[in-house]
Amino acid sequence: MAARKTTAKAEEPAQERLTPTSIAQWPKKFPGLELKLPSGAVARVSPPPSMYLAATGRVPPKLRKVLGKFTNEEMGRLTELLEPELLELLMDWLVAESFLDPKVSLLPREGYLCIADIDVHDRDFVARSLQLKP
Repeated sequence: MAARKTTAKAEEPAQERLTPTSIAQWPKKFPGLELKLPSGAVARVSPPPSMYLAATGRVPPKLRKVLGKFTNEEMGRLTELLEPELLELLMDWLVAESFLDPKVSLLPREGYLCIADIDVHDRDFVARSLQLKP
């Protein structure tokens, strides 16, 4: 009769005990990340909350019209499905919505930096840093 192999069971690391954050200590607002951009400029950015943007109607009308035609499955393939001009608009909009300080707008606007005035390398850096995807 063959001898049975026994293997010692590896000890599992102790799980960290998590305690819910109290109401008083709950962060009121995400402060964002400070990024030094390739141009040397510094910005405070945060990934835009997609549910908030859609619910508040902050999607540019041109994009809203086009995006509303796609199914949920197709939304995951926007880079393949959108025309280059609309894909660029979508990415510019996501990057603009990511800026907390300075505020950035798609079009020239009082008190805002226009996305067209931000170097394409800086825009790409923000998109990659925040893992923004269409």
